[in-house]
Amino acid sequence: MRRWFALASWLVVTTAATSPLAAPTNWVGLNTHVPANDVLDAVKGVGASWIRIDFNWLMVEPSQGQYDWALFDKLVNDARARGLEVFATIGYGPAWASAGGSDARTDNDVPKAGLYQSICQKAAAHFAGRISHWGLWNEPNLDFFEGTMQQWIDRVVLEGVRGIKAGCLSCKVLGPEMASVGDKHDVWLDAALKALKQNNLMYDIITWHNYSTFKEVTPNWACWSGDLFVHDLDEQRVCVIPVGRKPLRQVLTDNGVQHLPVWITETGYKAPAGDAAAEALQATYYRRVLEEQLKRPWWTHTFFYEIVDDNNINDKWGIALRSSASYPAGYKTKKAWSVLEQALTNPAFGGSGAACSDGLDNDGDGLVDSADPGCSGAGDNDERDGVSADSGPAASDGPAPAADAATPADGAVSTPDAGASADSGASKDASRDDARSGSDAGSGAGSGGGSSGCRIASEGVSGSPAGSDWPTLISLLLLIFLRRKRPYR
Repeated sequence: MRRWFALASWLVVTTAATSPLAAPTNWVGLNTHVPANDVLDAVKGVGASWIRIDFNWLMVEPSQGQYDWALFDKLVNDARARGLEVFATIGYGPAWASAGGSDARTDNDVPKAGLYQSICQKAAAHFAGRISHWGLWNEPNLDFFEGTMQQWIDRVVLEGVRGIKAGCLSCKVLGPEMASVGDKHDVWLDAALKALKQNNLMYDIITWHNYSTFKEVTPNWACWSGDLFVHDLDEQRVCVIPVGRKPLRQVLTDNGVQHLPVWITETGYKAPAGDAAAEALQATYYRRVLEEQLKRPWWTHTFFYEIVDDNNINDKWGIALRSSASYPAGYKTKKAWSVLEQALTNPAFGGSGAACSDGLDNDGDGLVDSADPGCSGAGDNDERDGVSADSGPAASDGPAPAADAATPADGAVSTPDAGASADSGASKDASRDDARSGSDAGSGAGSGGGSSGCRIASEGVSGSPAGSDWPTLISLLLLIFLRRKRPYR
């Protein structure tokens, strides 16, 4: 059954991708924090349709009831003038809103009752018609939120949904913005979904941060090494028996909300500019993420972390190095940039190219473009062997909401560049990454390792006992189990 299900999924994806007249069925964005105009130009230049921004509460309401929308007004208008859609995550409270904390920071404190709902309502109302998708906080299961799970549910989840809908009924509320590298992310998601249902509320879209690795990126991976990307997503990891945490799709299914679309709003791989091995692995990671997205109609948007390296930290997650506020003159791109740019020519991502020239393995046979015998040439829009390029009308998982499509450029709302920096709120951006600690299973290989700013945490122990043949037996039992187990699709 697993094999037939995989074939059916592949046929749906390939058919959708081969109709030249079909609207995009997948979208790609980039994490930009609080971007200047040259960063927006770079997002447009690589071919992405969306940006995710840090809508920092402490910057918008520095004093209670005193709102300063100027920076974000300009940012949103400039993005829309370039045809980019904005997904804004509201978080990081001002000191005056804090209900108390135990560390030196105040931006991660639990907000006082009612205040998060208020800022969500004010923001949604102010940007109605310009921002249609809102995220609630960021990675609350890490130290970006200092409170307990229940405090997060009471002061962020429930208040946030109520606030956004009160300010803009048509706006989409996205969550939980959970980090799969954190502790008990499946438990936090399950608790939030149950609390929302009990209060007759619900997210419109499920968001997930997935930094787990792929076998192509970590070739020495074994089942005891930790979750792969697909394990955090929709397949239970198995070492003879199921192990690890519940995958995202299982938690959604358990709560009866598997119909909700999923956005991966953070994923990526560290690669210092000029490190050839790390850049190659980053490029492979990007390619594999997009290939997995094409297989799953319920996963509609991916936001890579991030567009440019943060110059305030040592860990380099960007696909470009920014030396000056000028695109493209001030940018040095990495290999992943070219991979992403080429992949977005795929019609499924809204491009005007063909499957046989997008740099992706569209048919899942391990071969790409000209190396695939199913490609008769660069203009062939079907990698499958022995199948004509015209495979009929595109299959669909239902019409995409109108708000999910990229908005045409609106030159009327463009404003002069007032000099907003890509590092606006730089200390906040640095704290986001510096707070991540631990081993780096997904991005250490080939990139010099390093634990600072970790996004990807390994589980268990890598390798196998010396002088033992039992891994072979495990592999055979694993194969038998996988043939019987259905993934959560």
